Amino acid sequence: MKTVLFVFLIFLSGIVQLNGQNQLIQKKVNMVSGDTLFEKIHDLQQFDRTSSSTDRSHVNYILDELRKYDFDTIFQQSYSSSYPPNLVAIKYGIFQPDNYYVAGAHYDAVVAYAGADDNASGTSGILEMARAIDGVTLNSSLILVLFSAEEVGLAGSDAFLDEYKDRYNMQGMLNMDMISYLSPGDDTTATICFNTFSGSLKNHYRNTAATYVPALTPEPDSSSFVVGASDHSSFWSANIPALMLCSETDLFNGTTNPYYHLAGDTIGTGANCPSLATLIVKSATAFLLDLTLSSPFARINNVDQSSGIVIYPNPSNGIIRIKRPYSAPADIRVNDLSGRLVHHQILNDSDQTVNLSHCNPGVYVVCVRNGSDINIQKIILK
Repeated sequence: MKTVLFVFLIFLSGIVQLNGQNQLIQKKVNMVSGDTLFEKIHDLQQFDRTSSSTDRSHVNYILDELRKYDFDTIFQQSYSSSYPPNLVAIKYGIFQPDNYYVAGAHYDAVVAYAGADDNASGTSGILEMARAIDGVTLNSSLILVLFSAEEVGLAGSDAFLDEYKDRYNMQGMLNMDMISYLSPGDDTTATICFNTFSGSLKNHYRNTAATYVPALTPEPDSSSFVVGASDHSSFWSANIPALMLCSETDLFNGTTNPYYHLAGDTIGTGANCPSLATLIVKSATAFLLDLTLSSPFARINNVDQSSGIVIYPNPSNGIIRIKRPYSAPADIRVNDLSGRLVHHQILNDSDQTVNLSHCNPGVYVVCVRNGSDINIQKIILK
C-alpha cells in the first residue's frame, strides 16, 4: 500500500513539475504578450501623468484594466489632495492568506504625454501580469500596486507603507521601472537592483528566471547610482525585502536611457524593445507565481472539492452559520476587502452560528481553517 501511495504521489508531482518547471507557471508565463504590453504603453503615453495634473483619465484607464480580472478587491488609496491616488488590487491566497507578496510600478511621469519607458512600461508590465495570472488560485496573497507621485520623491510608495505595512504581512516586493529600452549593442539583460537583506529574494528571482525565461540574463546590481532610485526603496526603509527590475545594462558606468525624463521618451525612442520588456515581465510573472501559487496539486483539489465546510446564508443580515463534517476546533477569520481582520474566533461545534452584526454592510472574505482543511468564501452582509 505504501508503494502504491508513493507512486501516486510521484504521478501527482509529475503533473505539476516537469524538468524543474511547474507547468501552470510556464503556461501563464507564456501568456505574456509583447504586443499587448506595448499597446498598453501606447495608451498610457497619451495621458498627462505628471503628478501635478488634475486630469484623472489615466487613473480610470488603469482601474478599468484591473477590473477585467478576478481580484478579490480593487481600491484607490487617496493619501494627498496634491497627487492622484495609489491603485491597489489584491488576490487572496487559500492556504496562507495572511502572507502577502507585492508587485508594483509607478504610473506617473515627469513630462506630460511622454514617459513611455519611465514608467508606462513598468505600469503596463503590472497590467500584463494581472492578465496572465487571471484565474489562478494562489497559496499566499498577492498585492499589485500602481504608485502615484514616484517622480516627486516616492510619495506614493511611502504613503502606501505608512497606511498598510502593519495591516499586511508583506514578505517581499518586486518593482518594475523602465523595462523597455535597449541600448545599441546590448543584449537581453535585466538588471536586478537589491540591497543586503534582499539577497535571498534576488537569488529566488534569478532561479525562477533561469527556469522559466532562460532567454533573459539577470544582472545583479547593488552599488550603482540607480540602486535605490524607485519605489522599492520605500520598502527597504520599512525593512521589507524588495527588488527592482529595469532593462538598462550599463548601470555601472553611469549611463542610462538617453531619453530619460525628456519629451522623447515615447514608443520607438525611449521605449524601443518589446522583446526585452516581454522577457522581463515574463520573469516577474514567474517569480511572483512561484512565490504565491498554491501547491501541491493534490491539496488544491482537496480544498476546492472535498472540504465539506458550508458557510451560509449568503447574503446575510449579519448572522452566518458554519457547518462542518467534524467537531474538532477550527479557526475562523473574517477580513474586509482591504485585508483588515474584523472578526476572529474558534469554532467548537460542527454546526455553529457566527455573529457578524458588528460589521458594516459590504463584501467580506471568510476563512475557516482546521489544519490543512480550509474553506474560503466571499460573503455579502446586508
